[in-house]
Amino acid sequence: MSTPNAETPLPSSRASKRTQRTILVCDDNPDILELCSTILKPIGYTVHTATGYEQFKAQFDPTSPPNLLILDVQMPEHDGFWIAENLGSGVRVPIIFITGHDRPVYRLYAPIAGAFDYLTKPFDPEQLLQRVEKALKIKPKSSSALMPAVDYKSGRLPKIEF
Repeated sequence: MSTPNAETPLPSSRASKRTQRTILVCDDNPDILELCSTILKPIGYTVHTATGYEQFKAQFDPTSPPNLLILDVQMPEHDGFWIAENLGSGVRVPIIFITGHDRPVYRLYAPIAGAFDYLTKPFDPEQLLQRVEKALKIKPKSSSALMPAVDYKSGRLPKIEF
């Protein structure tokens, strides 16, 4: 009779898909990084964390980006909006912005910066998980569906088709 392994893989096919998904979380608050890891790692996601732009830059490979980015809106060096806008040309990855300072201008600007979703801190762990799973289900029809080109002069957002 064999002894059960403490690291038995998650049983469902849904869980096995999660193990193939990588999420990069960038927030200057270590508690938020720990919370995101605590929520997402036990159910099979690979989670990498960065406390700011320099760590983010060291971990982000535009030729093989993670499946999802979770970016804090306000950070000392560069904010999440700036990071999203400077990922590199051709990089298409869903982004969930998180912030402790919910301002109307952030909600308006988030889609322009490429947001799939937007959460305010503190957030419920189940809420984060639902948003992450929804973001990872996206199958864009074109490579520009996630972060379309924005006409900043007119302020118009292009139509996004999924």
